Amino acid sequence: MAETINPQAFQFFVYIIESPSAPDICHSRSEGALVAKVVELDGIPSVTRTVINL
Repeated sequence: MAETINPQAFQFFVYIIESPSAPDICHSRSEGALVAKVVELDGIPSVTRTVINL
């Protein structure tokens, strides 16, 4: 007998860290925001943080 997995038994959280280039920052381009919207469609909570490095 095949064992079924209850999808409600899993709780996920996505922590998004992105490091955009200077042109991406100037043009307000963000991949992190897109990923956050996608996981939100599945009801998964997320946090996006942007890291700027010299």
